[in-house]
Amino acid sequence: MAIRIFSDSGADIRPDFARELGVTVVPLSAHFGEAVYKDGVDLLPDEFYRLLVTSQELPNTSQPSPGDFLTAYQQNSEPGDIIFSIHLSSKMSGTFQSATLAAKQLTDREVRLIDSKSASLGEAIPVVMAARWAKAGVAPDTIERRVQYMIENQVLYFVVGTLEYLHRHGRIGKAQHLMGSLLNIKPVLTIEDGMVSPAEKVRGEARALARAMELLREKTPAARSYIAGVVDANVRETADKMAAQMQEYFPNAEILRAMLGPTIGIHAGPGTIGLMINAIPEDII
Repeated sequence: MAIRIFSDSGADIRPDFARELGVTVVPLSAHFGEAVYKDGVDLLPDEFYRLLVTSQELPNTSQPSPGDFLTAYQQNSEPGDIIFSIHLSSKMSGTFQSATLAAKQLTDREVRLIDSKSASLGEAIPVVMAARWAKAGVAPDTIERRVQYMIENQVLYFVVGTLEYLHRHGRIGKAQHLMGSLLNIKPVLTIEDGMVSPAEKVRGEARALARAMELLREKTPAARSYIAGVVDANVRETADKMAAQMQEYFPNAEILRAMLGPTIGIHAGPGTIGLMINAIPEDII
């Protein structure tokens, strides 16, 4: 019996990092008109952002099918294995539902489905830790308790470069989009109970990013060690500076870096920066 870890491309885990961890990533699809790309397979972040800013049509995403998950489970585990399948917030995507339907068809393995209630590195952080704990021989029930603790106690804030993409995908209304554009209002956003939610409104991008970092520091409890993340939508230099600043504030944190891939980037748009952090609960539960 082995413990196998599965996730999806919404976690923005680089392919090389996934291989190192032993994590199987099931890709969502990005649709640009008639063209369909598998996130992280046919379309990597650099090429994605070139397509995004030049596309005349509104791109969109679609979740993997239950068949995609069933195939992934069967090809990357053995009968008798315990599968942890950790996914995009079920309130943002149908990915979790597809995994649930696939798991019902898999009778010779135990599938433990976990809703991350998050996205991008917010989803990746519990995936990464689950994979490390599995390699370290931690018991499945303990892994599950720790992962759920991390999901419920994650601190996450993000700032979008432009409100255009959230507006075009129906995430904000016309009035809010117009007001933000005219007055240069930048909402500091968070995720609450699996849904994008406004935290504060700040005028100007630099102030919004500074406030996001302040909120992160204010809301993060003291702990012996942390795992954190900084993710960007094609604004590496600014995000690298934010990561360096975060390391100063949390010297006992491991900080993951990633670019938003198509799964999340289509909806957030270029220029987005996200910050997230978790206390590592090994000493807690």
